[in-house]
Amino acid sequence: MNRVAQVFEYLPDAVFVLRHDWTITDVNARGASMYGYGREELHGMSFATLLPERLREREIARCIQHVMTLDGGPQSPGLSLVGRCKDGGEFPADASFSSMPSGDGALVLCIVRDGADRARAEDMFRGLVEAAPDAMVIVNDEGRIVLVNSQTERVFGHPREELRDELVEVLIPERFRRLHPNHRGGYFGAPRVRPMGVGLELYGLRKDGGEFPIEISLSPLVREGRTLVLSAIRDITDRKRTDLKLRASLQDKEVLLKEIHHRVKNNLAVVSSLFYLESTYTHDAPTMKILQESQDRVRAMALVHEALYSSENLQAVDFGDYGMKLGQQLLQTYAPDPARIRLTTDVQSVRLDIARAVPCGLILNELMTNALKHAFPGGRAGQIRMNLSRRANNACVLEISDDGVGLAPGSIDGTTLGLRIVRLLARQLNGEFSIESTDHGTCACLTMEINDDVPSP
Repeated sequence: MNRVAQVFEYLPDAVFVLRHDWTITDVNARGASMYGYGREELHGMSFATLLPERLREREIARCIQHVMTLDGGPQSPGLSLVGRCKDGGEFPADASFSSMPSGDGALVLCIVRDGADRARAEDMFRGLVEAAPDAMVIVNDEGRIVLVNSQTERVFGHPREELRDELVEVLIPERFRRLHPNHRGGYFGAPRVRPMGVGLELYGLRKDGGEFPIEISLSPLVREGRTLVLSAIRDITDRKRTDLKLRASLQDKEVLLKEIHHRVKNNLAVVSSLFYLESTYTHDAPTMKILQESQDRVRAMALVHEALYSSENLQAVDFGDYGMKLGQQLLQTYAPDPARIRLTTDVQSVRLDIARAVPCGLILNELMTNALKHAFPGGRAGQIRMNLSRRANNACVLEISDDGVGLAPGSIDGTTLGLRIVRLLARQLNGEFSIESTDHGTCACLTMEINDDVPSP
């Protein structure tokens, strides 16, 4: 026996040599044992005999059609067949074909491998698909449904027998069907694992015509050289309903929180008015000063709540915008002549939650008020500068400076009520406060950490 004949005889797969009429002209030992025949019995037998009778006509036609596409080329991708043994037993088989030139005309070489391992793997795969909590739909490159699980039947209301070989668009509302083949074709052109329709509202269509919101994840599968797509479809009706309830609840809470800020602002405005009214009943200068300062502090707190009430973001205040408004408000109160004292600002957008915005607002009020009342005595003209900036490591710096006469001796040590309040508030914020006074003016600086997690509007 020559070497080629030895290889043919001892191959682990069944090998058949077939004539153009699909009769068997040769077979190796594995082929005979796989089907339970003697080798002599197989010689001259039609290959169709090795297929179950109920499938014979269809499967042999598949094989012939498959071989006709070979054009004398190399071995083709395999076909999944069902083999039939002599005793009537059946087994899954993978068959591949090659055209083989011969002096008697073209022959076909058929190699058959027992597909039991593949069948077990497919059974496991089908079991996993069947057990999936989502609707699982497998679609071929023609857009036709190959396989669905029981969850698909439950979600869409179609028996699986109705869906097999149907275009997948049967599960899509009519208004989306025209564009879907293009989307499907685009996916098959570049298949990859990804969600479908990111950022879009997707809907499925039940058999009874009802629509429902869905999420879809796509995964490519390759089987017998053909790309399929596994679609995992989840009904998100309950989630949408819950989201709507949460949004409605959140909207109610936002309305309530706005109302709270509005009422707090109004109540503080009432307190501020009471201080003003009280000041009209006294002519004692120290008492009037205390009432005016108290009124300023209340207004500074009220402005925080006004900013929150007017903002889309009810959790944080843009302190840069707040500082400019408060500065202009104080300037109109203490220096109504804009030609004498000017306010210049260089502020960045720094968002502070209400727990920080209120004490920062009070600190800003004290520093601005001190500068307006004491830096420019005797009608002196000058300038106040407000700087607000972000620094590294989540640091924020608020600086109020002027080109006035400077603080009186001993004031920097914190003996005045205003500076004592500022230092107490700075400690409350875990910040650092410093103040310097020279013949060229005064500079007060507050440094504190800010929380970058405060949401933006």
